[in-house]
Amino acid sequence: LYSAPAYITFLRTMMATTTVLYMGFSFEDAYLNELRSEILALLGQGDQSMPVAYAIVNDVPPGTQNHFRKHEGIDVLSYDTHGGTDFSGFDDYLGTIYQETNPLVRFGRLLAMRRILWIDPHPSNNGEAFDYLDAAATAADRERSPLVTVNTAEEGVAALVSAHNEGEDFDLVITHWGEATAFTPDGATCSTAVGVLAAIRARNLRCPVIVFAGAVNADERKVAVLGMGALAYCHSFADLYRKIEETLSPGGRTSLNTGSTTQAST
Repeated sequence: LYSAPAYITFLRTMMATTTVLYMGFSFEDAYLNELRSEILALLGQGDQSMPVAYAIVNDVPPGTQNHFRKHEGIDVLSYDTHGGTDFSGFDDYLGTIYQETNPLVRFGRLLAMRRILWIDPHPSNNGEAFDYLDAAATAADRERSPLVTVNTAEEGVAALVSAHNEGEDFDLVITHWGEATAFTPDGATCSTAVGVLAAIRARNLRCPVIVFAGAVNADERKVAVLGMGALAYCHSFADLYRKIEETLSPGGRTSLNTGSTTQAST
């Protein structure tokens, strides 16, 4: 700690700005305990404050857990080894953390019992998203893909109407822009996105729509589709994934960073 000043600066910053999970740590290192005390004082940690760290430690008595919670700002996640014979509790904690924080698994749970209608005559442009949604569904042990794909606005509207009549409305529509490939209800030529939005409004289908297209003329297109009731105009896969999660999340508007920055090509 003291022979490499940059290291202690790193630890101090990490402890002060992030929630730490200690694994396999005994809290017997006097130097690190001193540093932790410094950070607790800096943060103004008190008895009723939220924990600043968690620790997976076996066989910790309740009294010791309470002490760490009140005086150390650490919520101890303890498990019983039955006299040092069974350490599977550690794996159980890791499994639970994985299930709750893995982006693919979380995304897959959102897709459970949901259906997405994707309108685009060039599905190869969306291969990355198709693969991601299928992988998410698999991670959530869903047997059927959440995706239904069609080529045109006309096919898309027909699918929406049919699903509505059968009482199985789609939960989300994703459409490409599709310049001059569709018609408004009064017969005027328009883009696929505009045609779909106009039809949804005319038929009162009430299905959320995301337009996924390229960055060309994005500002102008965004104004047009948002004005017709679209949720968003996205031109990167990362933005698209965040919008899908935001739309399908129950009772809230949360986002998920997948790390992807690939641009849409159409």
